[in-house]
Amino acid sequence: MGAVVGAAYATGVSTGEMETLAGELSTSELFKDRPPRRDLAIRRKLEDRTNLVSSEIGLKDGSLVLPRG
Repeated sequence: MGAVVGAAYATGVSTGEMETLAGELSTSELFKDRPPRRDLAIRRKLEDRTNLVSSEIGLKDGSLVLPRG
């Protein structure tokens, strides 16, 4: 928290503005691992649609072959 206050002070934010901003902080939002979807770049939103599990199967020498991993 000291780093946040120091950075805000260094950029010219007044103590009153800091109090207002600190009062508006939500701890549930503050400690989330991911930002809200609306704040993500379009590329990151498109990555959510990517299926990491391949469903490709095949045949080799007459037997069923599944993907590795």
